[in-house]
Amino acid sequence: MTMDRQFLGWDKPCLHAAAAWLRAKYERRGQLDLSRVVIALPGARAGRRLLELLATDHGLIGSPRMVTVGQLPEHLYESAAMRPLADSLSSLLARWHALRSVDRAVLETMTPRPPAESDFAGWLALAREVNHLDDELAAELWSFASVAQREYDTEHLPIDERWSTLARIGDHYHKNLASLGMRDRNAARLTAVADQQCRTECDIVVIGAIDLSRLVRQMLTQVADRVTLLVHAP
Repeated sequence: MTMDRQFLGWDKPCLHAAAAWLRAKYERRGQLDLSRVVIALPGARAGRRLLELLATDHGLIGSPRMVTVGQLPEHLYESAAMRPLADSLSSLLARWHALRSVDRAVLETMTPRPPAESDFAGWLALAREVNHLDDELAAELWSFASVAQREYDTEHLPIDERWSTLARIGDHYHKNLASLGMRDRNAARLTAVADQQCRTECDIVVIGAIDLSRLVRQMLTQVADRVTLLVHAP
């Protein structure tokens, strides 16, 4: 099953056209109820503006859930039965602790000049960089461990110790979060995709998303019958 694509044209600004489409789709007897709709936009400001347009033109009896595209995955799978997802600060500190727990000689396979023992800011910056790389990989359905495994399994690629080191640090990181009763957000998302766990009882409307990550595309495909993509083009 494929996702529904609706083209809004160029006659109106994107958000005005999207508001008109939502009214045409969901208005019943002069009442606009979007309480069972999740609307994903590129940024939070666009969401606030769209809600303003909807509330101004027609009183809402049920507001939609407005999220950014980056927040959308957590509305597409159930994590209630699992450990709660780590917030950004907990994730950063757990990664910092994981980096500090690895021998310096091991760290030097990943970065030629690890921070000095007393350089708290340096360790925090390195943890932030590793977390950012983890986010980028997860967006394309990769992890440090899967990249390291592919390096070893693919004959024509040189083996790069950095990936196995990052995977090793990742093991420490996940154990740190588990000890706090938390789970990594990227790991939860990758598991949801791999195990076909994506479900929703809401309609999902994605507006003006030019370049969805592979992760989000795979998640939306699993609930394709509930998804509409609004495209600001003829």
